[in-house]
Amino acid sequence: MWAGASEKLKSSRIGVLGGTFDPVHLSHLQLAQHAIKEVGLKEILFIPAAQPPHKYRVTTPFLHRLGMVEAMCRNHDNFTCSDIENRLQKPSYTVDTLFALKNELPTGTSLFFIIGMDAFLELMTWKSYRTVLTMAQMVVSPRLGYSPESFNNFLDHLGYKGKHRHWQGEGDTKDITLLSAAPKEICSRKIRKILAEGGDASEFLSPEVANYINENNLYN
Repeated sequence: MWAGASEKLKSSRIGVLGGTFDPVHLSHLQLAQHAIKEVGLKEILFIPAAQPPHKYRVTTPFLHRLGMVEAMCRNHDNFTCSDIENRLQKPSYTVDTLFALKNELPTGTSLFFIIGMDAFLELMTWKSYRTVLTMAQMVVSPRLGYSPESFNNFLDHLGYKGKHRHWQGEGDTKDITLLSAAPKEICSRKIRKILAEGGDASEFLSPEVANYINENNLYN
């Protein structure tokens, strides 16, 4: 089906976590673990972006970013990754990725799109964002510097009603869940800078990812 998937994706409730993953780091890992614990997900599908529409430049080639995610996933039975965005037309739009996933996954699979609050509050700038809201339940992670008031106001604007970290929309839109805990704030740009200067960034990376970076001489 896709890189690294094999027979892992057996659950009907799959979390989807996208990003440039340049590199994938412990904050991404913690975010996935929080979603599993709080939303009851059994599997997390990591999707490296091929060409993100909101970023002008991605430093590292797609296949190395995919390789780092694959390396991390090997030690987690409920994690896998997909190269699907590299097979789709560029740039990488979430709505197109979700449509493609729906076509590849078994009928009846429910998708839960895991996203940081900073990115979620930019949802209205996305291509066909209303369609996105009908295709996957949003699982939003808190972020430092973003108030609950701004989040609630945005949900009101979208037509969602709810409480206790769970909101329901109108019509065929899927629910939105706010995670209770935020992952540790880690900046990929900072990691790249440390490595480019010959420093040690292992405190921000899983051992598998750190080894992949060293073996492939990335960010030097």
